[in-house]
Amino acid sequence: MKFSKTFLYGIFSVLLLVFFVMYRRESLLHVTAAFFALMWFVQIPGSLILALSEGKSENFLRLVLFGNVIGLALVPLLYYLLFRLDLHASFSLVISVLNVLLGLMLVIRIRKNNFTFSPPGKKEVQSMFLLLAVVMVICSFREFSQMISWKFSFNSKHDTDAGILMSMVVALKNYGFLVNMNYGSAAINYHHFVYLLMALVMKTSHIGILPLYQVVFPLYTFFFMALAAYYLALSLKASERIAVISAIAVLLLDDFYLLNQVIKLVIHKQPVFTIESIEWLHNSPSAAISFLVMFVILAELARSGKEKISWKLMLLLVVSASTLACYKISTWACLAGGMVAASVLNREKNKSLVLVAAGTAVAGFLVNKFLSGVAHSTYSSDGMDVNLAYPVMRSEAVKNYLHFHGDVFSFHDLSLKTAVVLALLTAFYIAGIFGVRLFYLVKKMKGGVLKNDFATSTIIFSVFGGILVSFFVTPKVGQHNALYFILTGMYLLSVVSVLVISEFLVVSKNFFLKATAITLIGIQAGSGALQVLQPVINPVKSSGLSKEWFDAMDYLKKNTEQNSLLAYNRFQLKENYYKDDFDFVPVYSERAVVVGGKQYFPDYEMKKSKLDTLFSSASPGDLKRISNELNIDYIVFDKWKGGSMACTDSSLITPVFTNNQVDVFKLKK
Repeated sequence: MKFSKTFLYGIFSVLLLVFFVMYRRESLLHVTAAFFALMWFVQIPGSLILALSEGKSENFLRLVLFGNVIGLALVPLLYYLLFRLDLHASFSLVISVLNVLLGLMLVIRIRKNNFTFSPPGKKEVQSMFLLLAVVMVICSFREFSQMISWKFSFNSKHDTDAGILMSMVVALKNYGFLVNMNYGSAAINYHHFVYLLMALVMKTSHIGILPLYQVVFPLYTFFFMALAAYYLALSLKASERIAVISAIAVLLLDDFYLLNQVIKLVIHKQPVFTIESIEWLHNSPSAAISFLVMFVILAELARSGKEKISWKLMLLLVVSASTLACYKISTWACLAGGMVAASVLNREKNKSLVLVAAGTAVAGFLVNKFLSGVAHSTYSSDGMDVNLAYPVMRSEAVKNYLHFHGDVFSFHDLSLKTAVVLALLTAFYIAGIFGVRLFYLVKKMKGGVLKNDFATSTIIFSVFGGILVSFFVTPKVGQHNALYFILTGMYLLSVVSVLVISEFLVVSKNFFLKATAITLIGIQAGSGALQVLQPVINPVKSSGLSKEWFDAMDYLKKNTEQNSLLAYNRFQLKENYYKDDFDFVPVYSERAVVVGGKQYFPDYEMKKSKLDTLFSSASPGDLKRISNELNIDYIVFDKWKGGSMACTDSSLITPVFTNNQVDVFKLKK
């Protein structure tokens, strides 16, 4: 019996997912429910809104991808509206009613013959399932096989950041708003949209944080990011095969890791230039989502071309693109800057797209300023009031750490700021002129790829802008910010460079240049493959978390009050490895903690010092004084270093749980 390639890709993907879910001893029902919740919250309302706004669907892939992007914009905006009305606990009900109403409206239009639909083509479906299979293989190495609940271990240094992100998700899921400072481990005023989406899915499907973070969202974000890259390449008139290669190239993007290892062997030093792209991206779902949104918006610009577009489509584009300002502000900055530059410098202007560019810049600024997160002053560590705008950015220590002042980022040295801005504008102008010339050079090539002026100009300016900003501006705000500007440029360049290089290989008659291009592509793909395999072939050796530890966290989650405050003695994985970056007690107990992980607040050292005394002092007086001062409800003593709780005065604390790994005590009030 002969099976089609589409069927084989699909059944392979499903079986691989089921295998890892069973292997990890996760609930297949909850994982399935999480995917359905994600589709119900994002895909269905977004696709229905797109279909109703245009009255037709000539491109199934566009309906799926642009609809998904609209849904990604709708979820936080609807939630924030409900939050202001104090109805955010009813989000699932409201989105369900909205889906039903939108569905009924579409049915009415179909019955009146006011809607046309074109099913996907055979090649398109086959390419989609091929990309799904590739994503499944990559995620199997990078995500699915890691962080197993009964044998928890870290396989890259960046995975320790997972605790920060997961604590935000659990806080949103339990409280409906971002519980900052005492619950989350760091002051973060971005990524909130993806935290919110993950929290809503987690609450609705009852899935655990580990399979949500390591199975559901990696598969969703990487598959849709690759699919969006494929769609962008098709929109730029690439062939089906080249579009698939572009999408796979995005999944294997790397900074020539293989070449860097050779350099290190020769000079015995770390390479000067490294961005660790794929390693960072696997631990940043918001970055992957931001690239998905950016690719789809650019595909829409390419699709629109010189045509006048409707006000409905303009509104959808502006709202969707502006939400990037809270999914990933660096991606929004690159895209908005590229669109504005294309509006100004491109010779053939589309007035509709110029308005979209201006709207994206203004709306994105407003989104970042007013919708960067929700918080509650009850959990403010320094006792200061917090509000909707920048809720976790109020303490002086945080402002100093992030060079933050008021409600905008600023440099301390105004003269340097002026010089940098002038240099940036000059460099951006030169890069823009070069980019436009490069575009017209490419346009003259046989076959004529990248023909859309506005879209291609936006791509070129976004790439140059991302790289220039990372080198000229972010040294004052930190290397981490520079990384994401570079990544935006690199990921976007990766998609379009496949188109240009493939056409060059066809047109060029110079064997040496062809061989050079193929060699570079091979090194790049090999580097990406090595980065995918790195957790298996070169894992970071770090402490694991035992089954007994998870049993203790499960006890706390099921047997303590939701507003309980915990004190615990474990602040690292092991000695001299990511000290003060242990965030997993609040994640898996789903309870707030006195201090959690590495924090940047004025009272962190003071609280940490008191906790050290609490766990080391045998004096009942110290135990009573400190527990009252910090308002502690439960003490969690982790025996990972051996030893036991120094003071166990039965008049002050009562043991409620014990095993070989953890003792839990309840404070008597």
